[in-house]
Amino acid sequence: MGKRLEELDGLRGIAAAMVFIGHAVAIAPPGRFTDIAQTPWIAAFYQGHAPVYLFFVLSGFVLSLPFLQGGRPMNYGKFFVQRVFRIYPAYLTALAFALAAIILYDPARMAGVSEWGSSFWTGGIASIPATQIVRHVLLVPQFNSHLINPPVWSMTIEMRMSLVVPALILVQQGARGAMSIAVLAICYCLAWIDALYFLPMFALGALMARHWQALTTFGATASRFQAAGLLALALVLYSMPMTLPESASTWTPHLAAIGSAIAIVLASSRNRLTALLQSKPIDMMGKLSYSFYLLHFPVLLLSVCYLRASVGLFFAEIVAAVVTFGLSWVSYTQIEKSAIGVGKSLWRRLSPPPLQPA
Repeated sequence: MGKRLEELDGLRGIAAAMVFIGHAVAIAPPGRFTDIAQTPWIAAFYQGHAPVYLFFVLSGFVLSLPFLQGGRPMNYGKFFVQRVFRIYPAYLTALAFALAAIILYDPARMAGVSEWGSSFWTGGIASIPATQIVRHVLLVPQFNSHLINPPVWSMTIEMRMSLVVPALILVQQGARGAMSIAVLAICYCLAWIDALYFLPMFALGALMARHWQALTTFGATASRFQAAGLLALALVLYSMPMTLPESASTWTPHLAAIGSAIAIVLASSRNRLTALLQSKPIDMMGKLSYSFYLLHFPVLLLSVCYLRASVGLFFAEIVAAVVTFGLSWVSYTQIEKSAIGVGKSLWRRLSPPPLQPA
């Protein structure tokens, strides 16, 4: 499949915006607005890690689709080199930006925000161990993302799963019939291993790529009533990490991932939803979503720190959203796109020339 599914960029953009809203609301001090906004069935759609679970399913899907539907042969070296250049340059830029933000930050100005909002960067840059900075640079597991930029906890998962996704693709290429579903079932069994907890989310995306034509045909031919029911089911499953008791937290993220998978199918198979997600504002947000996700938190803290006293919390957070959008555009156009091109060019240079017939 050579055509880019732009509606899925839009879906990713909405998820990134929800992460921003979740952090913006969490910074606000207790009050009537926050009490209403943080009720489970409202907060379920913008707080917690559910948007990141959507990112994980989308990653497994979009990484697998060219190989499972487009007939592209798997080359592990090429896959990993391009993945490194896709993730690291924008990530390292955002890391440098966050470290600079910590230097500029003044914890004393955060009096009056929520306890959570005032818990970051309290010791300044000197309080961050050099080993933690190195772990962040290398995306070594078990780094403390709370020290620098909380959202980047997911990046170590993305890189770890990038080592595994090629194997999922190869297995799905050879799977026949129910065996493709059995692969997912095995991944759920392996999820009891801490390092592989998120594996089923990527495997779910790969399974969707394997059966994409059948899934989108089903979504397109479903009646409006059936589509509405599927959308309601997707929303209920997606909300479960926030609406079910904490005792169920071991498996609710995987239910949210299944809800995300249903939403992905509907996004590409229902014309009105597809058109909405492909509209210019949402599509642009989707294209900027990776950099937006990486940059929004340090921008948000700095904006609240220096603007809240003069313009109020709400307008300080609006400024943060606008500034993050602008910085994300620069990162996307100048870093992300260039890095992707460099990754492709580097692989071509490293690859041996094809053998010529005698």
